[in-house]
Amino acid sequence: MLKDTHIGRGLSRQAREDAECLEAARQAAAQLLARRIGKIVISAGEDLSGPGYLRNSKRVAVKRVGVIALRHGGTVDCMVEDFSVAGFRLELFAEAALPPVFILIVPALRRRFIVARRWVNGLAIGVEIRRRMDLPAGAAPAPTKDGER
Repeated sequence: MLKDTHIGRGLSRQAREDAECLEAARQAAAQLLARRIGKIVISAGEDLSGPGYLRNSKRVAVKRVGVIALRHGGTVDCMVEDFSVAGFRLELFAEAALPPVFILIVPALRRRFIVARRWVNGLAIGVEIRRRMDLPAGAAPAPTKDGER
């Protein structure tokens, strides 16, 4: 509840109730988005995890273009090779120095994600999803040929 946080202090009762309602709506939207991504994974093709892998969720090949947005305003193009409810495996088109946490935009899914880098193997990168967000209309930058902007 907002009453117990610094955000709720000094607000009128109505403003506090409005803020609590907005927070509840934000949480409900985040849960709905997680369920939708889960349904995509569940209904998708063959699980790529294979026998012997200790995974909590199904991993599915998607082969979609992605764009990594960097803090300084630059972007790096990549290919989303596969994903699960927990994360993505990305393939970069060229070497790039990426921060530990960055934003991944996947226009085909109409989503952007705050992700944390979990592993790197050459141009392949495994990332864990920290937060999912809808992609605002017209917000996805067009990929370039050289893979970096």
